[in-house]
Amino acid sequence: MKLVERFLLPVLVIAPLLLLGLFPIAPRSVRLADAWQRAYLSSAIGMPAEAAKYLRQVLEYQPQRSDLFERIAALEFSAGDYTRAIASYEEADVNGKISASGLLNLGDSYQQTGDPAAATGTWAQLASLPTVDAAQLAAAAGRLRTAGDWDSTLQTAQRWLELEPESVQAAWLTGMLLSTRSIAEAARPLAIAGNGEGVEAENSRHLLEVLGQAALQNDRAYQLVLIGQRLGELGQWDVAETAFQAALIRVPEYAEAWAFLGESRQQQGKDGWTDLLRAKSIAPNSDIVLSALTLYWSRQNKPMIALAYLQKLAANHPDQGRWQVEIGRTFAQAGDLVSAMAAYQHAVEIEPINAQFWRALAVFSVTYGFDFAAFSLPAIERALILASKDLQVLDAAGWVYFMHGDLEKAEQFLQLALAEDGEFEAAQFHLAQVYIAGNRFSLAFPLLKTAAAQNADPAVATQAQRLLDKHFPGQ
Repeated sequence: MKLVERFLLPVLVIAPLLLLGLFPIAPRSVRLADAWQRAYLSSAIGMPAEAAKYLRQVLEYQPQRSDLFERIAALEFSAGDYTRAIASYEEADVNGKISASGLLNLGDSYQQTGDPAAATGTWAQLASLPTVDAAQLAAAAGRLRTAGDWDSTLQTAQRWLELEPESVQAAWLTGMLLSTRSIAEAARPLAIAGNGEGVEAENSRHLLEVLGQAALQNDRAYQLVLIGQRLGELGQWDVAETAFQAALIRVPEYAEAWAFLGESRQQQGKDGWTDLLRAKSIAPNSDIVLSALTLYWSRQNKPMIALAYLQKLAANHPDQGRWQVEIGRTFAQAGDLVSAMAAYQHAVEIEPINAQFWRALAVFSVTYGFDFAAFSLPAIERALILASKDLQVLDAAGWVYFMHGDLEKAEQFLQLALAEDGEFEAAQFHLAQVYIAGNRFSLAFPLLKTAAAQNADPAVATQAQRLLDKHFPGQ
């Protein structure tokens, strides 16, 4: 017996080892592990398409892993394969396993493949998800707003505000969208936003102000035009457009609403010409219609056509110098500096105690090289006498002396402007120019950085960035 045991035991131990050499253990398990490993490595080295391919191999071995469809879709989305991503996200959705981030990506994929309706429908679903965070809702609201789906944008903004009741951004967006629908409903979120800080808070306070004025009006169409005007002033032209459209639904022959609608569309890069024509056909002598037509032709670089409308406005209001200032600016655009100077001088003759018109005359004359002692100097001195602490006048004085080459006086007036308001963008930029002209680059740099970073005056921000790129590249 002992001999048998001594003979059999080694055989029993060795035989399985021999068999292992002939037949692999669980081939599916080895291939599955290999697919997982390759998927992980491909993802780690930035090859999402390859990672997605290997995860599909995992699904062949583990078809019950429906949770992998969204991971595959996310990888395909990262690889820019939007058609495959859509198929994978839809498969994940069928299996009830798609997240908020997945819905955002799915909507983006639809958008990329030319299906905007499916995109907006997908983004809109985030508002009803039980599990979603504020950042995802903010992203969805932004996409929906860009797509022009106002109902879904509002619903998403409201859900965002529910999750973050103290969010200034969520309250501002909710209140702004409600402002064209219900003054009463818009007031609460705007009040919440207005109690905060930042651009949205300031915008909320400005919009609340006009909502109070609109509430006193019985004419709903007029209310909407007032609200739309303020939204436009705040740069919210897309929402302003909806206000003007709503006004025109109520009063189709509302010329001023047509004019503002055309302006709102131009501000968004659309063609508002047909709207302006409609406004002109209804009320050709309306100040608002004439002003809108002036702006349109100025943008088309047709100053002489714009002048025809400006001259009508000036004739309608011979006691208002502002139209002469606009005429002067338009003549300058056309290259007729003599006529431009005459118009600026006429403006100060009409309203000799208006500091802003003297300021405009000074800036025009120094910019276009008119005699400093005869025109620019007396004009800016008069403006300073009339409004010695006005920011625009102080800034203009700095600019006038800078253009004349008197850096000391230029700095003096610009410092005075900043003493009145340390965040005045134009004065920051002009003072930086003075410092650069005087080779005081270390003083110019922080002013340019601040001016370039602000968004209250985009034109100043753009010019400041150009100077940063020129004098402080890479900083």
